[in-house]
Amino acid sequence: MEKKMTYAQALATVIATLEDGEVKERLVALKESLDKRAVNKKPTKVQKENEELKKVILDNLSLDNGVTVSDLIKTVPELSELSNQKVSALLRLIGDEKVEKRTDGKKTLFFLK
Repeated sequence: MEKKMTYAQALATVIATLEDGEVKERLVALKESLDKRAVNKKPTKVQKENEELKKVILDNLSLDNGVTVSDLIKTVPELSELSNQKVSALLRLIGDEKVEKRTDGKKTLFFLK
């Protein structure tokens, strides 16, 4: 999946093409304020909770035996209150470098890489 361009990246591209002038100075100041805000950004409560849930999911996946989302929810107490969609989204957030997804007929199984 291709990442979208941020406002800071767009401003950097435009600033590089401009000649010296008042517009360029203002755009540079705007980019600096965006960069300053990005540095001070803290993870939200939900993002912190998701990080903990991702660790739980990784602890319960194995290299050999694939597990479905439904099986994860049934067997892991920390995930029992979550929906299938939420657990699937967390698996997507973990990413392809750690989790392998295989389809076996109608079942989708997840493995550690």
